[in-house]
Amino acid sequence: MISLKKIPSVESYDVDGSTLRQVIHFEFDAGFYDLYNSCVELTTSIVPIETTPAQIGVHNVSLTYPPIVFVKNAQMSCDKGGILEDVSNVNFREINMRKFTRSTAENESLLYIDGQNQVDEFGNNHSNFRTLYRSGTTSSVVNKPVLRIPLRELFSGIGSMPQYPPNVGKTRLELEFQAGTMMLQEYVKYDAHATNSLACDNIAAVAAGQDITSVVITPTYDTQNQVPLWVGQKLSIQFTANAIVDAKDVLITGLSRDDTSGKVTVSFANMLTTVFALTLITIIELGAASLAYKIESPQLLLFQIQPSPSQASSAVKKLRNASIPFRTWSLEMDNLTETAEYNRQFYLEPNCNSAMLMFREDADKMDSASDELYSSRNQLNQVDLTNTDVVQESPLWKDRIMWSVLNSNLPFKKLTNSPVVVFNPIPAVNQQQQFSVQLKSEAGGADIDTTVVHLYKQLNKVLKISKGRVMVTA
Repeated sequence: MISLKKIPSVESYDVDGSTLRQVIHFEFDAGFYDLYNSCVELTTSIVPIETTPAQIGVHNVSLTYPPIVFVKNAQMSCDKGGILEDVSNVNFREINMRKFTRSTAENESLLYIDGQNQVDEFGNNHSNFRTLYRSGTTSSVVNKPVLRIPLRELFSGIGSMPQYPPNVGKTRLELEFQAGTMMLQEYVKYDAHATNSLACDNIAAVAAGQDITSVVITPTYDTQNQVPLWVGQKLSIQFTANAIVDAKDVLITGLSRDDTSGKVTVSFANMLTTVFALTLITIIELGAASLAYKIESPQLLLFQIQPSPSQASSAVKKLRNASIPFRTWSLEMDNLTETAEYNRQFYLEPNCNSAMLMFREDADKMDSASDELYSSRNQLNQVDLTNTDVVQESPLWKDRIMWSVLNSNLPFKKLTNSPVVVFNPIPAVNQQQQFSVQLKSEAGGADIDTTVVHLYKQLNKVLKISKGRVMVTA
């Protein structure tokens, strides 16, 4: 029998990324747990910051990356064995690795659930942070979706265990959240009156004192779902009246489509009062000045296995002396300043079976990128791993990627739209090894840009349980 257990964080505060180091903890008592299917739940809201607070519209916002972007570092420990798994910059690694380990269809199927932007067949953008109404007068809704981060993504070793042993005592999880708001985005389709806007039909002169409270969009739409606007959206309407160009910010209060003409009427409250005809009318969307997020009361959703008394007794006996292998990642970082050639020597821990270099050029992005990196060459214990330089995106590079991903015991799904990485399989030995890295720009081309080099090393570890003692060994 399996039951679900919701465990609140030890800390009672919300998380918003406003400070450099925001840490929360979860604790759960000894028991039989399925960590593979367990996850951290984050009730998340994205808040637009307006320069004119009196006119706060419903903004079409989403996450730039999957929810794991929120967690930078993660640690799992227990009463009887101390630290079991400690991973750094897990969000950067996982976001880039899933570009190899998940197919395009898998990634796209999770966009809406993960709070990311999803584009429909009409080119309109959607996310589960907003319910957008493209017809009627009901204002669009601001949502606080529950985003989930599987423990197997945070802790690729211990967190992937479908049967976490009860012999380890109380377990404690520590999550450090990513500072800043680089994981947030807003989609604005029309953003410039002169070059990228929606044209509207001219409006004839009206009687003095009469308000103009609607415009008709010139393009036609086959269905209401095609309409690129929504009720509650903030717009800027520019027009010419009496040869003078003017503009006004408004909030949409209603949208209606004429079934015969296909034209859409956009209604709003008190646009302006004028006795002149309006011409050259255009609409653009107004984005927020900035975005912020808030995660309210994070929770751990734990799958607890409840065996019968005889099954529990048998399992505990079997685990009194047990060795459970798993794989985890360590990280070493180095600053690369602009150069034509980069050479650096690293050391790999015992039982390392994969070494992966990623590059973070932009602190506001989670994509591994190095535009001017042309080729690489690596040595293990002063012996070349290849007999030639490995050119990025070459057949040899692709071969090394496929081999390395599979050697890391990860599913290999695709090579399209790949991040810039240097990935090598490593023969695992029970001793430290010397790993040399050489990166080059193309001869006669620009230098490799300044970046932060991340060397992720996958390590084979063993969780040993013996006579009430718990320890992790290489």
